[in-house]
Amino acid sequence: MSRTRVPLIALAALLLLALVAPAAAGPVRQTAPAADLVDQLIVGLRPGGDLAAQSQAQPDQVAAQLSAETGLSLSYAAAGPAPDLHVLQLPRAMTTAEAAQLAAQVATSPSVAYAEPNVRLYPALIPSDPRYAAEMWHLQPVNPVGTSNPANNYGVNMPPAWDITTGNSNLVVAVIDTGGLLNHEDLAGRTPAGNSGYDFVSDPFVGNDDDGRDPDPSDPGDWVEISDGCGVPTDSSWHGSHVAGTIGASANNGKGVVGVNWASRLLHLRGLGKCGGTLNDIAAAVRWAAGLSVSGVPDNPNPARVINMSLGGGGSCSITMQDAINAAVATGAVVVVAAGNSDQNVSNFQPGNCNNVITVAATDQDGYKASYSNFGSLVELSAPGGDSPLYDTGVLSTVSNGTTSPTTDGYAAYNGTSMASPHVAGIVSLMLSVNPGLSNTEVLDILQDTVTPFPGYSDCSTSTCGAGIVNAGNAVEEAARRVRTLALGSAAQTVSETTGTVSIPLSLSVVSNQNISVPYTVSGTAGGSDHDLTNGTLTIPAGATSANISFNLVNDSVTEPAETIIVTLGTPGGTPPRATLTGPTTHTVTVIDSGTSLLNIGTASVSENGSNYEVAFTVTRQGGLSSTASVSYTIEADLATDVELLAGTVNFAASETSKSVTATIAKSEVGTAPALIVSLSSPSSSAVLGSNTSARLVIDLDQFFLFLPIIRR
Repeated sequence: MSRTRVPLIALAALLLLALVAPAAAGPVRQTAPAADLVDQLIVGLRPGGDLAAQSQAQPDQVAAQLSAETGLSLSYAAAGPAPDLHVLQLPRAMTTAEAAQLAAQVATSPSVAYAEPNVRLYPALIPSDPRYAAEMWHLQPVNPVGTSNPANNYGVNMPPAWDITTGNSNLVVAVIDTGGLLNHEDLAGRTPAGNSGYDFVSDPFVGNDDDGRDPDPSDPGDWVEISDGCGVPTDSSWHGSHVAGTIGASANNGKGVVGVNWASRLLHLRGLGKCGGTLNDIAAAVRWAAGLSVSGVPDNPNPARVINMSLGGGGSCSITMQDAINAAVATGAVVVVAAGNSDQNVSNFQPGNCNNVITVAATDQDGYKASYSNFGSLVELSAPGGDSPLYDTGVLSTVSNGTTSPTTDGYAAYNGTSMASPHVAGIVSLMLSVNPGLSNTEVLDILQDTVTPFPGYSDCSTSTCGAGIVNAGNAVEEAARRVRTLALGSAAQTVSETTGTVSIPLSLSVVSNQNISVPYTVSGTAGGSDHDLTNGTLTIPAGATSANISFNLVNDSVTEPAETIIVTLGTPGGTPPRATLTGPTTHTVTVIDSGTSLLNIGTASVSENGSNYEVAFTVTRQGGLSSTASVSYTIEADLATDVELLAGTVNFAASETSKSVTATIAKSEVGTAPALIVSLSSPSSSAVLGSNTSARLVIDLDQFFLFLPIIRR
């Protein structure tokens, strides 16, 4: 289906945009929320266990014992939302993935039923920037309703992409354009430290800054007067800043707009100025952006992984431009370019017709081809470029309110393939943030395989506007899927049948915006009368990085030998699977009889006492309390070949649940060992060893000094 279009009277030949009047600035700055890091774990203790009982009167003991068992520095934060739940403080704030790994480590304790990061939950990751919800349709989810329906929205679907990543601060995106408003409230602080970019405009007239190439990429304005001799008079466009804002305007700062990527660095390169820019200057900027040497210019210390060029002109792809693009791509950079605004075949416009680039056409809010957009078989895909005022409100981003030189910070809605291209460049930067190993070919394959199809009524087709409209949520999920792994927290654990609930933790290396399911089968010598676990499927919810397979043990009165419950993971769901299994695929739970004691090392420490080290540790006992039990221990120096320093036996009387051991070891025996290792072995016939049978006690060498004689020659 088609609709009548009002033709554009004038199209910019080099700066690929059509302007709408600047919008008002945003409201008063609000406090930005802290980064989404985790600094606490929620720990569920096994009901009926010794630590659970002790925690009722001494909750601090939970952190003390688990710190000793795991070697982590945990402190008690608060009681949890239910009995036997406790919140422990981690030694520092960390990513959810890091916290999940530590949670899996804590969950190996025989006293712990499960542990998980105390994460924040949100309806979805939606920025709080005031103009996002009402005006930035181009970033929002797809909502196909019907032909030219006001409720239609063919945006790039950013929220589910942000649920996976908001960018990697070590990745750089270069914007080759008119320069940047480096102090704009939504762009300040987004460049690499000490390197905001470079001004490659060699002609002082074009540069409009009274000099040639220099390390200042700020945009002085590109207004045109009649006397300039390059067209009708125009105000400054602030084109480079508008493009940069779409890629990376700051998020959640209570101001204006938000960009696609909230964390990666923006590198501003001036290749355009008053009356456009030269091929030589632009090609030099491409090379420098990728980290290649340019004569007379210091090397770029922050090479870009993504390069955006929202610029173009007529003619076939020049050798100079193609060589620069080829050289940049050879370094691993992805080059994204605008198709052009002449409503013609892109084969006649460079750099959109060059090889090794991702050429982007523009669509409007309804999914039609924007009336001005170039098209053709060389277009890889489309993105929102706006087509205001008739068909949408345009693409909103960052500008200055100045008509010539920069003045106050502002925002404006523009139309153009210049506005479409940075959507794709920003999405590519998110894909590479989560999966930096992607090749250029893989990036393009993912972009094209995950698009939103053009609506049936659209005048766009795969032969004119590329594969479809870029879909950030789908593309970033696919990039993440290719490196996402699913792993068991450990391969085995030993528990007493008095334990109650047993948990087997699993963790994802990269979060997903979709549920991930993994089937599992149950085998082993323990039967259905011993536990309630059967074959099933574990689902890790979208946005989570860990989950537990949990089941209950039956504490019977039958005396029997140790039994096993073996859980074997199958292939995660999805076509292709949404995660790859890594590490062991089976977890064996050894269940000992309630009449048998389960022995573990509890707390353990080492301290200095003059010429000696004082070692203190506890051995905990669970189950089998009606009889005596014993276990051997050794203390060794942690050297290339461990040296045994001390050996002994811990004896438990009936009903005893823990024993403390202290030992004095001369420093001269320890020598240069960085740590001491306490190990349990050879339990008595009425006992077995649990999962924590050794502890490595690091010696604080910082407090010891070696004084050497001064030799004078």
